[in-house]
Amino acid sequence: LGTSIEVKIKMIHILRYMHHDENSISKARQLCHMLLVSYPDSNFVKITLHVLSLLSIKSLLDISQQISLLLNYLKSDQRLEIRKIAIQDLRLFARKVPHMWNEQDIQGLCEILLSFPQQQIQLLILRTLVALAHSVAIRCIVECKDIITVFERFGLHSNLMYAALTLDVCSCVASSDQYEHLYGLATAKDFYQQLDIGMETLLISYATSKNVNKRVEKLCFNCIRNIVRVYPPAKNSLVQLLSVIIPNVDANDELFGAIKVVLQKLLQALQNLTNSEDFNNLLVRIIMLLSYGIPRVDDENHHQILNLLMPVIDVLNTKGNYWSVFCIARSSAQVGFFSVASPLFKQLTIKVSSESYYFYLTALHHFCQAENRLASFLIKNDNSTDLSSCLMDACNAYHKGLTALKASVTPKHSLTFQCKFAKLRADFLQVGMTLSSFYSAMNVTIHSTPTANIASLPQWGNYVQSFRRISEDLETLYNQSFDADPHSLDEIKMFQQSCLLMAYCVELLTTSSSRMILSEGFFGENVALDLGGVNICRYPNMNTFHKELTDRTTEFARKNQGNLFGKCHGQCIRIILSTLLKVPFQYPLYYFVGQQATKITLAVSPSSRHPNEPILVILPTQLLMKVEGIIQHGRRQGIHRRVKSVDLTLNATAKETSNDIYAFIKETTDITLRQVIEPKNDYFSAQFLLNFSLPNLYNVHIDVSVIDENSVSWHTGPQRDIPVRCNASTSSSHFSSNG
Repeated sequence: LGTSIEVKIKMIHILRYMHHDENSISKARQLCHMLLVSYPDSNFVKITLHVLSLLSIKSLLDISQQISLLLNYLKSDQRLEIRKIAIQDLRLFARKVPHMWNEQDIQGLCEILLSFPQQQIQLLILRTLVALAHSVAIRCIVECKDIITVFERFGLHSNLMYAALTLDVCSCVASSDQYEHLYGLATAKDFYQQLDIGMETLLISYATSKNVNKRVEKLCFNCIRNIVRVYPPAKNSLVQLLSVIIPNVDANDELFGAIKVVLQKLLQALQNLTNSEDFNNLLVRIIMLLSYGIPRVDDENHHQILNLLMPVIDVLNTKGNYWSVFCIARSSAQVGFFSVASPLFKQLTIKVSSESYYFYLTALHHFCQAENRLASFLIKNDNSTDLSSCLMDACNAYHKGLTALKASVTPKHSLTFQCKFAKLRADFLQVGMTLSSFYSAMNVTIHSTPTANIASLPQWGNYVQSFRRISEDLETLYNQSFDADPHSLDEIKMFQQSCLLMAYCVELLTTSSSRMILSEGFFGENVALDLGGVNICRYPNMNTFHKELTDRTTEFARKNQGNLFGKCHGQCIRIILSTLLKVPFQYPLYYFVGQQATKITLAVSPSSRHPNEPILVILPTQLLMKVEGIIQHGRRQGIHRRVKSVDLTLNATAKETSNDIYAFIKETTDITLRQVIEPKNDYFSAQFLLNFSLPNLYNVHIDVSVIDENSVSWHTGPQRDIPVRCNASTSSSHFSSNG
């Protein structure tokens, strides 16, 4: 009695270690039970209950009695802190000794869950049930009568964590072999349908919610795996909803577990299904789900998924469903899964009857082959001199693909965006290859050549200009892609950012003004792009790559300020190149599918009778030129953006000028006119009055741009060049000769 409360509490902690013999365990438990009755204070009760739980788990004795004691305190004690320690210990028992739980214990836990309004206790009880559901105790949960009531109460809860935990428990119950045997096929099927509805509701809520716990993601994937396993018809709706949220989800084991089950069920159903459009769409969605995660997982998961994917493709080839195979290859190329896309495109080249399609598929095969060669080399994080040979192989494949792609062009399919985008990617790899080769050659001559001369070599400036030229061409391509979807524009912008960063790093490490550049910060005003509108969630590693590049270059340049250019400078440039090439490259959706098509057709008057014949104007007569146009749309218009107004720019320049009077002629004769017109019923017209001052041959260039509803200008074209011949009048020539 004379012992203080603090000392007694510390002495109770010692009892947890008295689990080595049965006699000590019995005495320790008796003492703890006596303390529970004698000292009802919260601190005493919490510590004593936890010590009793640890004694039971360590000794594997009196486990059922301890679970009953904890359930009794959880139900009868009104103190929140006591209930918390009771349910936490029950969860510990669920993880450590789930085989010692019986049906009465789980029934009592469900009754407490349904009767208590406290959210903290409810979530802890649901987590305990999840731990039991993923263990041998599932047989007891299946026999629990209140599990259906728990689903009706919390399965469609507005709190996503409530719904996810409940659906996880109920999906484990549904996937158990005993459930259908105990309750019958009709009752089980009705329960499966209710779970399907609950899972769809949870996925919709997840897709529209901004702040979601990552735990909810894993629970969703576990539920999908269990539901599809016992109720295959659910795969259609669940995969469609899953494809909406998958781009923003990091790859994890639960995701791939769900995809594996869906693919297995799909492979079973393939033998008896025909080539229906719904089935093809479902298959492509599954492959896209698979492909989004593949580039970010380890080799073991990569091979497991490939082993499940290849039988599906083999069955499609056997059935002659080549369109589905093409959709799989196209989707794989969109998400950077080139190891699957390349062989599929090659297989399809001999399955088409059109020469244009043959060259198109051949080009895609070479492009994917180049990217796969690059990705397979860089994923090893190898910084050896083999990078030059790897880039050379990729460039060779790209040039073969460009030749085939140009051969596939037809009057109906100009493939302008495809050719430009592929050429810019090939140019980027070409410059990177020559830069890497130059670094290798520099290592040989650096000991015999003064370092000051190496830093001043003109090749460095050529590389900088090449990267900036590619960036400017990408900016032009971006401005011309009015019909592209936002994700495709993001891909172009990220590609452009990589080019600018590479140019800036080379310039930073090879110019003598690095001290001034570093004082202004790594990104200058003419280098950083506005990436505020880019959906970075689709590029989970993009910030990592750019941060690594920034940190390495800035740290290296600051450490070597004032030092002459040496071998380490070239090695740093090469590491930066390898880092940028590791940025996940994905072909944009607009490369394969144009979801909207906008075309402008122009009519200019007056016009000449023959294409190369100039329009004749006798000075001082002015020329009135009228430009009319029609905006043509495809089957679907305004999916990504709409035409609000049309921007017409007319430039007239003199063509026949000598060098000595060129500046005077240009200043006095060049004409620039501009009008912005809002089309009516997709028709627009404008008139330009051209006042030529001197006799000459002029080229009138008409350029068309469109402005969307967000006031963003897009250089869509078309462009027209019209020759105009201005001659002096007979009366003016006679007057000047008399004078």
